[in-house]
Amino acid sequence: MAAAGCRLIRGRLASSITLVEHDRPATVTAIEDVARTLDEVQYDQGDGPCLTAARSGAAVHVEDTAALEKWPEFRDAAMAQDVRSVLSIPLSLVAPMQGGLNLYSRSPHGFEETDEEIGRTFGSQAATMVSNSIASWDAFEQSKSLMRAMESRAVIEQAKGVLMARQRCTADVAFDLLR
Repeated sequence: MAAAGCRLIRGRLASSITLVEHDRPATVTAIEDVARTLDEVQYDQGDGPCLTAARSGAAVHVEDTAALEKWPEFRDAAMAQDVRSVLSIPLSLVAPMQGGLNLYSRSPHGFEETDEEIGRTFGSQAATMVSNSIASWDAFEQSKSLMRAMESRAVIEQAKGVLMARQRCTADVAFDLLR
């Protein structure tokens, strides 16, 4: 999705997808290391374009990082990476998850109004994909947990059977002995 976003809005240096769960942000994918680097600066500061977009649900457009006053640490890191403009599009996800698609450009005023519109449309589709991926992963994890529980249950039942035979007791008494 990050690569598609980078290609969809032409001329972009880098892109990433940020997910925030329980106020813990993470870059789940990045096209070019510069995107991951700038995301991490925002996470360290607890604020920045991508976190603001994810939390507020509104796109954040930084036309020229050189003139940015709001996030000085981010500005300095962006300038050091030769990133001059940023467009962060919120991803509408199921609470408590928040997210954003982050696009970085070397050009000041590197994003046009149409780029933001395209980004919002793409962000909606990306949010659906991310939500489906999260749901799929959660189902997989739950399935693994259930399998482990079934394996544990089989071992417990075998142990109960051994105790019932040796102690000549009921299943409940055998379970109490195991506990």
